[in-house]
Amino acid sequence: MGGCQAVASHDRVPFISGDNFHLAKPRDTLNNSAAFLQVRARCDETGTIVRETGEAASLAVLGRQSFDTKSYMPTKLEATPIPGVMLVIPDILADARGFFTEVYRADRFKQLGLPEIFLQWNQSHSVKNVVRGLHFQWDPPMAKLMRVTLGEAYLVAVDIRKGSPTLGKHFGAIVSAENKKMMWAPASFARGFCVLSDWAEVQYKTTGIYNGKTDVAIRFDDPDIGIQWPIPSPQISERDRGAMSLAQWLQSPASDCFRYQ
Repeated sequence: MGGCQAVASHDRVPFISGDNFHLAKPRDTLNNSAAFLQVRARCDETGTIVRETGEAASLAVLGRQSFDTKSYMPTKLEATPIPGVMLVIPDILADARGFFTEVYRADRFKQLGLPEIFLQWNQSHSVKNVVRGLHFQWDPPMAKLMRVTLGEAYLVAVDIRKGSPTLGKHFGAIVSAENKKMMWAPASFARGFCVLSDWAEVQYKTTGIYNGKTDVAIRFDDPDIGIQWPIPSPQISERDRGAMSLAQWLQSPASDCFRYQ
């Protein structure tokens, strides 16, 4: 069955065939050497590509229509009420077979002011009503880029910077395998999540290697933070149940590692 074929000028870019997504040939084998993505596409009635940004990608086939990736919108950032915490919104290319998205791309992350290098990639699987957090690490500092690849979760970041005008404030967002959003939180924020679906997989890239001696947990139900977790009966690990309060953390010498500037 004929599909939509695209050839582009990046070093390695999506190549969309009639059966699946794979990678095009490197740049030196292509005739077009333009700096930006230039795609020539041929689509038949069953191979139309649909683009949606940050939301569930439609799988409907809309009939004969050419796809011009000049309209492709690369990953973008969405500001939150707490400076430093961002929602990362990828662009989605979808058709009747499924979707393709650039979850991470070094040059684009650099343009957005995000790290180009991550040192660890973690994945957790949790059932409904599980709460994990609030966690952070101060040596080495560990920032996190979090996404949900299965199900739906409520992700939270809490400002723990001494002297910050938003110290103790938090931002939360529903992130799911459907909306494909990601949350970026610097090392100076405690992070956590709760599972809203029957189960969920949360993956996160980190900028630091895990160090159990400097990994810290703050209570998920600390009244000074006041997170309204959108679940009825949180399931908590023994470690998280015995976590310190934000006030206790701020009294510790290690808390000087995170100061607002």
